[in-house]
Amino acid sequence: MRTVLLTTTSEMSDHRHEWEELRRECRGTVYSSFDMVRAWFECYREDASPRVIMAEDRGELVGLAPLSYHHYVSMGLPIRVLALPGEVRHKLWMATVSFMFRPGRDDALETMVARARKVGWNTFTACHMIDNAETRRFIGAMRSRWKVVDHRMDKSVTLTFPEKGDIATMFERKARENLRNRAKKLEREKGDVSFRTLPPGEVEAAVEEYARQHEERYSKKGGSIFRSPDNIQFLKAVMRAAMDQGYGFAHELRIDGQVAAQSFGFIDGDVVRPYRFGMNDAFTAYSPGWQLHHRSFSYFRDRGMRQCSLGAGDEAYKYRMGGVESQLLGIMVRRGAIGLVDRMARRLEAGR
Repeated sequence: MRTVLLTTTSEMSDHRHEWEELRRECRGTVYSSFDMVRAWFECYREDASPRVIMAEDRGELVGLAPLSYHHYVSMGLPIRVLALPGEVRHKLWMATVSFMFRPGRDDALETMVARARKVGWNTFTACHMIDNAETRRFIGAMRSRWKVVDHRMDKSVTLTFPEKGDIATMFERKARENLRNRAKKLEREKGDVSFRTLPPGEVEAAVEEYARQHEERYSKKGGSIFRSPDNIQFLKAVMRAAMDQGYGFAHELRIDGQVAAQSFGFIDGDVVRPYRFGMNDAFTAYSPGWQLHHRSFSYFRDRGMRQCSLGAGDEAYKYRMGGVESQLLGIMVRRGAIGLVDRMARRLEAGR
């Protein structure tokens, strides 16, 4: 078995087909897809670069580790980070990216972890990973070589759509009542309410409107992540690629001709994965977010989707929708001088 290290997006592009074949066989989520990972590297090329490790056995791809590299200085110490894509501060995240290896090929996993050792990092992070057997084996392989600590453990919340009837039956009672009351208020006070799925040609303009509303909404709450043009560019790029490939969606609710709420995301088998959601504060009195979700979830259920993964985070509204949580796993390894400093700091903290 041999490993290949890809350090540019042009090198990655030569392997799109086999990357996607492996992802489907390994049941990797859409966030581990070639399109998502390449778009992330291309849009954040000033912040991180690829360190994608491929494991090949007699010319066949049997394992793939979509890793990124970035560096910074903290308290005078150089921090060289090897991480899963989507883990750079102030940039858009990508949860559930994972190491991928063919079933029964734990040797490929071991080979990739061994190769990662030589990349030149002093901090390794892998966060927001699905808790499954493959992730547990990956963490085990890391623990066999280094001191591993839990890092940025988070929750993921998933909805299961009812098979028939009003999709809102999965919501908590108070949430259903609020949805119904706000819908009646909307009907009384506003004459023109529309929900639609945007075609690919309109998605870039929709992202710009989403970013504008996001900046407006968060200007007094510490600022919007979409003040950064590369975050807007990434959302445009990844939605354009996903819609071109047939698994992206953009939903929009308009009230009196104005954009009241938007949802951008991905269809991953029979699971819907909303990625970014926003609403217009001018219509808060009508709960435009809930109005959009009600219509959007119905749209997907009618087209055969069974579940909706609301992603990382345990925000209260996810549970009011009837969500069930699961654990996402995260680890960190530090080695060399930075590892020594980290261990000393942890001992001091434990002794307090």
